[in-house]
Amino acid sequence: MGGMGSGNWWRWQEKKATVEESLVVAMKDLRKQLFVGTAGTLTWTWISGGKSSIGYYVTGSADWPTVNLHYRWRDKEDVNIPVRLEATPTQFGGWR
Repeated sequence: MGGMGSGNWWRWQEKKATVEESLVVAMKDLRKQLFVGTAGTLTWTWISGGKSSIGYYVTGSADWPTVNLHYRWRDKEDVNIPVRLEATPTQFGGWR
């Protein structure tokens, strides 16, 4: 137990990462493209000039679509995250 690398990994860095420094994928960026059979890529450029991207494709049925986000983590591991979508009625009509 213990030893180098155990515990809080961030203590050897200058500071902890904050939410404000993180990337965000908002529904407003995807809402008009979320129907079964669509696919695409979101790409961004870092201040350093490096580029990153995350791909998505939509599966399932029209009633229960699932957005699958996929990316490569640290050039080693492929990550696929399925996100099931659900619509809920709002208080004064319409859907969210």
